[in-house]
Amino acid sequence: MEKNKTVKLTSDELTEVIVLNEEYQEALIKLGQLSLKKTQIKLETESIEKGERECISTYAELEKKETNFKDRIFRKYGDGKLDINAGTYIISKNNG
Repeated sequence: MEKNKTVKLTSDELTEVIVLNEEYQEALIKLGQLSLKKTQIKLETESIEKGERECISTYAELEKKETNFKDRIFRKYGDGKLDINAGTYIISKNNG
């Protein structure tokens, strides 16, 4: 069986392999940081989307409440227009 032969690297070769190893480690660290950032953004996006769905649901409920209120006012006073600023309901002339 033949013995393995060991050769000492030159200082330039050793420097080159050390620099390559450092660059490799730096690339892996950056990749890990980007992966973590991507995960954080995904979680934040999911949270925002959940909040958005809740707001849309709330908005739809408010529209229903508004429609029910207008229907009640219409049944009570007849056709007209609501003036929120003045706190009045202006009955149409046609209701007479």
